Amino acid sequence: MSPSGPLVERPDARAEGVLVALGEFSGGYVFYVKDGKLVFDYNDLGKHTVLTSDREVPLGKSTLSYVFTTTAERKGKGALFINETKVAEAGLALLPTRIISWEGFDVGRDSLSPVSSGYAGKGEFAFTPGALEKVVIKVERQSPAVPRSQASNTR
Repeated sequence: MSPSGPLVERPDARAEGVLVALGEFSGGYVFYVKDGKLVFDYNDLGKHTVLTSDREVPLGKSTLSYVFTTTAERKGKGALFINETKVAEAGLALLPTRIISWEGFDVGRDSLSPVSSGYAGKGEFAFTPGALEKVVIKVERQSPAVPRSQASNTR
């Protein structure tokens, strides 16, 4: 899967905030910029897996992406990209199918209870003073691998 995600503009180093968020303090995920770094926080009932970019999001326009690739059932690798350059990667175990949260999906802010303590005390942590020009959410179903024994028996 090729990275595609929010197109943002950071006019200066103060531009930071939530790009997208789903959930609240007890579960969900959030994708944001803080202190110049790109961050993805996956909150599994209070257990956080956090990826932080190894470099700052440049000033001006950038495409920021998070890509999850499945490696096994309910497991995979999450990776952050800035302008199609990988800037962080980590293993991630997904929670079993259940309600993540009672809160909805937010773009450009985290409107009620924060998903991450990484921006606690900053209110909605809206993406300002920059511009969030476009958000793309792309979901691709990955075909499960067919064991060789089954593949040879199917003609």
